[in-house]
Amino acid sequence: MPSAEVSGQHVRRSDGLLRKADCKILIHPFLFVHPMALLKSVILLALVAFNLFTVGHGWRLDKASCDKHPIKDRLLKALPKALELVNDAIESNKANEEETVTIRKMLFPDLPFFKVKEVQGALEKIQKAMTTNSGREAGVKDMRDPIIFCDQSRWEKVPSAKPGEPDAYRNKVTKKFDPNPNGLLARCMNEKSMTGYSSRFEGEDAEDSQDFIQLCPWWLKWLEKDDFQKDINKWDDKKWAEWNMPEYDFKQGEEGYVDSVYAFERTLIHEFSHTANGGRTVDLKGPDGTQQYGWLKCADPPRGFDMWTNADTLALFCVASNLANHKMQRPLQNGNLERMCPGKGKKYHAKCEVM
Repeated sequence: MPSAEVSGQHVRRSDGLLRKADCKILIHPFLFVHPMALLKSVILLALVAFNLFTVGHGWRLDKASCDKHPIKDRLLKALPKALELVNDAIESNKANEEETVTIRKMLFPDLPFFKVKEVQGALEKIQKAMTTNSGREAGVKDMRDPIIFCDQSRWEKVPSAKPGEPDAYRNKVTKKFDPNPNGLLARCMNEKSMTGYSSRFEGEDAEDSQDFIQLCPWWLKWLEKDDFQKDINKWDDKKWAEWNMPEYDFKQGEEGYVDSVYAFERTLIHEFSHTANGGRTVDLKGPDGTQQYGWLKCADPPRGFDMWTNADTLALFCVASNLANHKMQRPLQNGNLERMCPGKGKKYHAKCEVM
C-alpha cells in the first residue's frame, strides 16, 4: 500500500489566508487528494466493513449451548441454505414460474390473484428475519434478532413443593418459571414430538423481550445420526435430477418425500417465520383440531384459511419450489416426487440436457 503524508508545501494566497481547498494530502508518490474526500472514503469503507460484519444475517448462535455442540458446523451450513431456499421461492413466485404456480395452487388453494401478494409478503418477512441485524448486543430491550439455542441448559428443574404436583422449570437467566408439564418446553426436552419452537410460544413475545429460536436436543441428536440428511446436502442438481424414488401410498400423519428433504432448513424457515421480524406466523389448526403440519396436510388444506399465515406451509413452499425449479423433482399432492427428467416439451428438455 502506498504511504500517505501531509504535504509541507501549502500554497498561500496573496491575501495570506489558507483555504480548505489549498490543503491537500500527498499520496506518495504523485497523487494529490483533498482531505475531505479522503475522510469520506474512510467513512465509506468503515460503513461497508460494518455492513459485512453486522448486517450479513439476522440471528446469532448462543455461545453456551452451540459453540461446542456437534451440530454447530451443520447448523452454520443449514442457515445460509435455508435463506437460499427462501430467496429462490421469492423470485420464482414473483416470476409466476409454471411449477411454482402449481405448487402455490396446492398450498394456497382458491387464492385470488390479488392475494398472491400476501404469499410474497410473508416470504419477504422471513427473508427479513434471516438477514436484518440490529447490531446490538444481547440483553438490550426490544431485541428482534433471534438467538438460536442448541440445548436447554439455561433451564433447571425445580421440584414441586406439593406432593403430586408436577415439577417446574426455571430459566437461570430470566428467573422465569414454566410449570406446564405438557408445554412446549417440557415436550421439547422430554418428548420426540417437536423439532423446535420460538419465543412467541414461551410467552416471551412482548415488545421489550429477546427473540429466540429453540432447537430441540433430541432432534439435533437425530440429525447428527441421519446419514440421508448429511448426504443430500452434498448432491448437485444433476444427481437430484437423476433421483427416481418409488411411488409410495403415504397416509395422513406420515411424512412424504418432501418432508424428508431439507429437514433442517425447513425447520429453520418455519421457526424464523414465527419471530417478530419474520411475520409472527401461527400453527393453524384445521376443522378437526389438528395442526397444519407436514406436506400431506399443507398440500390439501382446509378451505377458507389464510394459509400464508401458517408457518409450515411457507417453509414447505420454499422446499417444494426449489425441488421443482432446481432439482427437477415435481412435488405431488400425495407426498411423492415425480422425476421431471427426461421431460416433455422444449422447456424441460433444455433444462435436463444442461444437467
